[in-house]
Amino acid sequence: MNQADQKGKALSFAAVSAAIDNRRFLGDVSDMDLDVLEQILPHCSKAQLTRIEKSTKGRDLSLVTDKLWKRFYETEFGIKSTELLIEVMKEANLTLKWSEMYREKSNRVKEVAEKKVRDRLKVLHRKEDARKQSRQVRVCEKVQPSSSNKRNLAKQVTGPKSKLMKRVIS
Repeated sequence: MNQADQKGKALSFAAVSAAIDNRRFLGDVSDMDLDVLEQILPHCSKAQLTRIEKSTKGRDLSLVTDKLWKRFYETEFGIKSTELLIEVMKEANLTLKWSEMYREKSNRVKEVAEKKVRDRLKVLHRKEDARKQSRQVRVCEKVQPSSSNKRNLAKQVTGPKSKLMKRVIS
């Protein structure tokens, strides 16, 4: 290898390292070689990869990003889910982008989680309403005892011997 080739590789390595270090600032990468992208993009997070794909116009990055999105899918949803999806795509003779499959699955998981939270909140709300109902003051109609009932009641409670009670009732 001659000196010019070594300088070119060293420069390329430095550029790739700088791009990896500053990947949060990457945007449109339509002018980069696929070999360089294959070195840079595996270091990106899901959000960074999404931003790069959206800002790159006129170029399909799925040749590089597809395997990355498949890895994200497998990491988040499990190997079994990934294998099942691959099997379904083979049976249906479909070739879909893994980024789309990841977003669809994420949305479905999010919707299911939100539904569980809504259902749990409904149950808790019903329980709280029932608790409040059980603690409410209820108005009961009081039957006014007649004067003869007062005397009979006093006789039953205190007995006929209490003169004080007889004076109070009379």
